[in-house]
Amino acid sequence: MIRVDQDDRDGDGDSANSPRSRRGRKFALTRLTNGICNSEVRKAGHAVMLTLREGSSRRHIERAGHDTWMTFDPESHRDPFRHGFRALEGLNEDRLAPGFEVPPHSQQNVEMLTYVQEGLLFHEDDTGKAGAIRAGEFQHLSAGSGIRHRRSNGSQLDSAHVIEGKLRPDRQGLSPESVQMRFAAGDRKGVFRLVASPDARTAAFHMHQDVQVYSSLPDRGCHLIHQLKAGRHAWLQVVTGRIQVLDLALIAGDGVAYMDELSVSITALEPSEVLLFDLA
Repeated sequence: MIRVDQDDRDGDGDSANSPRSRRGRKFALTRLTNGICNSEVRKAGHAVMLTLREGSSRRHIERAGHDTWMTFDPESHRDPFRHGFRALEGLNEDRLAPGFEVPPHSQQNVEMLTYVQEGLLFHEDDTGKAGAIRAGEFQHLSAGSGIRHRRSNGSQLDSAHVIEGKLRPDRQGLSPESVQMRFAAGDRKGVFRLVASPDARTAAFHMHQDVQVYSSLPDRGCHLIHQLKAGRHAWLQVVTGRIQVLDLALIAGDGVAYMDELSVSITALEPSEVLLFDLA
């Protein structure tokens, strides 16, 4: 863990060319455990407390034709996020080689939200659902009482880039189901576009958990703010690009936990893509 404290003094830190260089102010760094940074910054009299998960510190599982980066590592007792964050129990990034097939496996009592950022993912499950999830499309799979499924890269030429979130459902034994939807890039440009919620408003997925999931494609210079209600928390994941949170530059693979904060505020430093989980 690295504790990051804002400091107006000069001192050791990232170079101006580093992807983590701070703009205008220095930060004092104290390493506590690998890849986790606590940041406390006073803003308008309010102490903003964030926890950064550096993408480079995620657990990397490398197999022939399949790479996985796990934001939360349940096998690491040193990882404070080993049990996830709030109801968000898993957040993985996968890259599948052309034609690669993930062996069939079973899921139970979990809400899965899969996003294909690039490429083509073929899905088939024992409820009879089968089809292709294309780049820019999402799938919500409610495993409930149990579902067996398999996935594969539907292209023999191109790799697939997939983000998968797993959330604890609000009750056990639900009837398994899967739904697939596309949220147009134009609808996600410069806004936090709701893609999943308990009430399925604005044509979003119906999630069996008190969570609101947003997707955004901010262009360079775009500034976005998401207000958090009292008692809410958030996890922000950078999918592609580079963004600024307070004075900290985040790159693809980085994630930030917001605990008891008033809002999530970001500025894109280049064309980027982010996912935001608003959690109870």
